[in-house]
Amino acid sequence: MAAGTLIGLVASVLILILIGLALRLSGIMKREDADVLNNVIVYLALPALIFTAIRTSQPTVRLLIFPACAWLIILICMGLAYGAGRLLKLEPATLGAFVITAGLGNTGYLGYPLALAIFGRSQLVKAVFYDVFGTALALLTVGILVAERFGAATRESKKVVEILTFPPLIAVTLGFALRPVVLPSFVSQVVGYLAHATVPLIMLSIGLSLKPGHIFEYKGPIAAAGIIKLLIAPLLALGIGRVAGLASPDSSILVLQASMPAMTLSFVVGQRYKLDTGYIPAVIFTTTLLSAVTIPAWQLIAG
Repeated sequence: MAAGTLIGLVASVLILILIGLALRLSGIMKREDADVLNNVIVYLALPALIFTAIRTSQPTVRLLIFPACAWLIILICMGLAYGAGRLLKLEPATLGAFVITAGLGNTGYLGYPLALAIFGRSQLVKAVFYDVFGTALALLTVGILVAERFGAATRESKKVVEILTFPPLIAVTLGFALRPVVLPSFVSQVVGYLAHATVPLIMLSIGLSLKPGHIFEYKGPIAAAGIIKLLIAPLLALGIGRVAGLASPDSSILVLQASMPAMTLSFVVGQRYKLDTGYIPAVIFTTTLLSAVTIPAWQLIAG
């Protein structure tokens, strides 16, 4: 069942990306329309998704080991990516995108449903903590700092202000602040609608920006990012889990989240901070395709 679920999830992601590509190639939409979609994602859909995830999680102190491990894995992978990017002599905008995509995985959109299918609902909160307080928080802090450092708008940006006013981070704060509050049903319904729109909107936006030729144009950095994200990151998770004394299924959940392909939200940050948005869709598409093989393989090793 897990293998079939994986194939279905990966296929749905790729189909949505290809629909976006088809809309652009047919002339129905333009590449510039991705900017409009990204504004909807950043200011409405993504904050709603994060807000919902925070409110529905059940935090305990023991669960903090998952984001702690996530941060360690992410920082090591970003450091490796920075070194590899310098060796590849990547331009600043590509280097920034390379560091983010090699360090951050798709632990929400693919990680949640896979954890649910493989380990059951009772274990899902562990995947949520890895994603929200590990991957997502790293994107909103270190990821934005990297994007500002290497993006075209670096000198005009005010790092602290940008981070504190970034809508998804505000959603994290509101999610915790309003946890004890019972929201009116119509408010919850509106937030739910927006949250469910996040994934398809991001995939369509990626498809609008994807140029198949970029996969070959960026074959060097894509291959390097794939090695770091799909091979080194889960290997680190396997080792860290053993050092931390994690037993199954905790160790397998840690490896599962670390083995996710490049984070789709990295494209939104790349667009916002003018990173290389030719490279980002190509690496997301390629690593997502390859993950159909690598994720089951790592689960066999971890299990």
